Amino acid sequence: MRRIIAAAMALCLLLAGCAAGGAPASNSAERANIEGIRDRVASAAQMISRVNAIIDWQIENSEKSIEEADAARQKGEAYVEEDRTEEIRQKQAELEGCLETVTAYAGWASALKGCGQEGIDLTYEAAAKYFSEVRGALEDMADIMAFYFAFREAAEPLTSFDAAAYETDMDRIYDLYYAVDGVSKGLAQLDCPEFMAQTFKLYISRFEHFMAILNEQYIGVQLNDPLRLSAGLYMLVRVEQEHYDYGVMLTRDFNLQYGKVGERLGGWVGELCTELAENCAALLRAM
Repeated sequence: MRRIIAAAMALCLLLAGCAAGGAPASNSAERANIEGIRDRVASAAQMISRVNAIIDWQIENSEKSIEEADAARQKGEAYVEEDRTEEIRQKQAELEGCLETVTAYAGWASALKGCGQEGIDLTYEAAAKYFSEVRGALEDMADIMAFYFAFREAAEPLTSFDAAAYETDMDRIYDLYYAVDGVSKGLAQLDCPEFMAQTFKLYISRFEHFMAILNEQYIGVQLNDPLRLSAGLYMLVRVEQEHYDYGVMLTRDFNLQYGKVGERLGGWVGELCTELAENCAALLRAM
């Protein structure tokens, strides 16, 4: 990564030098290419602003939900999170549209052929590098969002479980046990991103504890054993708190990666964007 950053920064410096140097010979094809880079860089900058808005929205809303859930739990109240699924779907579609466009830009820039004029050739090289890096950042963010929805789909049997719909404890515990089992197996099959694999593994492990307690609860109901039921309820509260805590950790793992994508787009990639725009303007003035 350091080598990549160093190479990109070197391109920035070289571009600055070329922009201040001699004027290249006029050529309609090269002019069209430089104009194409200028326009695509401006378009990409607008898309990056939209992506940054998505990142900010995700982090702000998820942190707000955590604060509200924490406050409700401290008061012993139930917390029902606002369903933002459709809005997140829309933002995912917006991101995919940006990624598709930037991918096309990257392909176009990488196909540009050098003309033997240093200022122009370095601009072509920098443009290919810029669009490649933007595409990589958006691909990583798209992977994060795809995992989020895969996670939600796998967990749906549990999140939609309606305990109040059952007339007997035995039926409720029985169906809940198999809902938990199905969710645990479904989550274990997901291709979890490396950055959150450890937390995800701990999160899934809580389901095994949950199932063991439900099994004890089921036996307690069968035997009408108040001691077993009381002990099971105590353990259930502890495991549920641990499960909640790991869920918060997962959410913040997601947010950390969203933030890192924003940092990538606003760091040296952002500097390269500025240098490209300035260099294109200088080259076009000199043509």
